[in-house]
Amino acid sequence: YIERDENSLFNLSKLFKKNAANKKNVAKKTQKNKKEKNIFIGIRLFKATNGKIKFIDKSVNPSFSMDISGLTAVINDFSSSADKNALVLVKAKVNKNGLLAVSGTMNPISAKFMDLVIGVKNLDMSCLSPYYIKYISYKIARGKINLDISLNLKGDYIKLNNKVLIDQLSIGAKVESKTASNLPVKFAVALLTNKRGQIKINIPVKGNINDPQFSIASVVFTIIKNLIVKAITSPISLLTAIFGGGEDLKYILFESGRSDFTQSEIKKLEILAKALNDRPRVKVELEGSFDPVLDKKAIEDEKFNMLIKMAKYRDLPKKQRIRVRPEDVVVRPEEYEKYLKKAWKKAPIKKERNFFGFIKKQPVKVMEKMLREYCKATDSELRDLAIQRAKQVEDFLVNRKQVSSNRVFIIEPGTRKNIKAKTLRCVVINIR
Repeated sequence: YIERDENSLFNLSKLFKKNAANKKNVAKKTQKNKKEKNIFIGIRLFKATNGKIKFIDKSVNPSFSMDISGLTAVINDFSSSADKNALVLVKAKVNKNGLLAVSGTMNPISAKFMDLVIGVKNLDMSCLSPYYIKYISYKIARGKINLDISLNLKGDYIKLNNKVLIDQLSIGAKVESKTASNLPVKFAVALLTNKRGQIKINIPVKGNINDPQFSIASVVFTIIKNLIVKAITSPISLLTAIFGGGEDLKYILFESGRSDFTQSEIKKLEILAKALNDRPRVKVELEGSFDPVLDKKAIEDEKFNMLIKMAKYRDLPKKQRIRVRPEDVVVRPEEYEKYLKKAWKKAPIKKERNFFGFIKKQPVKVMEKMLREYCKATDSELRDLAIQRAKQVEDFLVNRKQVSSNRVFIIEPGTRKNIKAKTLRCVVINIR
C-alpha cells in the first residue's frame, strides 16, 4: 500500500526517515566491526507471484487511485553488494485491464542505479482525470493510453524518455482548477489527433530526484501544457515539426503578379495536404495577400506587354490566329516600336491631334509613358490577385489532394493585419 498525502509526502518516506535516524548508530557499529569479516548475501533467483499494490495520491483533488494486481516479479542475481546490479522482470495488471511490464537492471540495495524499460498498455485514461483537472481543468471522458518508458537513474540524476500513444481520446467537462492554465485544450487535441484517432507524443524528462522542486508528474504536464500552447499559438509550426519538410507552411509564396505555384511551394502544399488529411478534425483558412509595390508593377507590366502582343496578334493571318494564343505571341526587338505604336493608337486614351484632326506622331518614350499610365493596376485587380492565389491553394488541397471542401475556407484579403511573411506575395495559412 503506497500513499501520497496532501503535502506530496509518501508513507514510505517515514520508513526512510527512521533509517536515516539510525545511520549514526550503524556507522558506529561499522567502525567497531571494521576488523570483522564482511558478510555477503547473494540470492540467485527471487520470485514473487500474485502480488498486489494499491497507490493513492491525495495531493490531487479528487484523489487518484490505482490498483496493481496479479503482480509477478522475478529478480536474478540479487546481492547485498552495493556495486552489483540485479536483473529485474515485472509483470502485472493495472486497474484490471491495463498491462504493466518492467525489465532491465537495477541496484536494489543502493537504489542509485536503474536502467529499466517500462511498458503500460491499454490503460483507461478516465482514471487519470484528477491530474488533468489539476493541470488543464478538464476531465477525461474516454481514452486509452499506452506508454513506452526508458528510465535511467545514476546516483541522484534521472533521465526518462516517455513515448506516449493515446487512443480515441475524448475530453470531458471543464472543471475549475486554481493550478491549471486556461487553455483551449479541445483545439489542441483536435490538432494532435490523427485520422486513426491517435495522439503520439514523445516526452523527455530529466532532473535531480533530490531536488525538492523536481517532480516527474509536474515536468510531464508542463511539457504537455507547452505542447498545447504551441498548438494554439503556432499550429502550423507544430504540424511542420510532426510531418517534416523544414519549411514554414504558414506562407505559400508567389512570384510577382502571379497566382501559379513554383515547385518549392508545391512541396510545401504536399506536406500541408498530408497533415490535413491526417488531422481530420482541423479546419484551414486561406487568406490571399499582395505586395502593393511589386505585384502592382508586375500587373502593370503584364497589361502593357499584353497590349503590344495583341497589336501583333491582330496582324497575324486568320488561320495562324486560330492556332496561337495572344499571350504566346513573341514581339521581336525590331518589331517593338511598330506594335507599340499600333497598341498606343488602339488604346482609348486621349491623344494630341494636328490642325487636320489626325493623331500627332509621338516619340517612343512618350507613347510608352501614355500607355503605361493607361495600364495602371487598380485596387480591385490587386484584391482579385490575392483571392485568385487563395483559390489556387484551395483547388490544390480539395481537388488534387482530396481534403474535404467543408474544411477549407477562403477569407477576405486583409482580414488579418499581422502578416509576417518574407514577402506579401503569399497565401497565409491559418489552422482553426
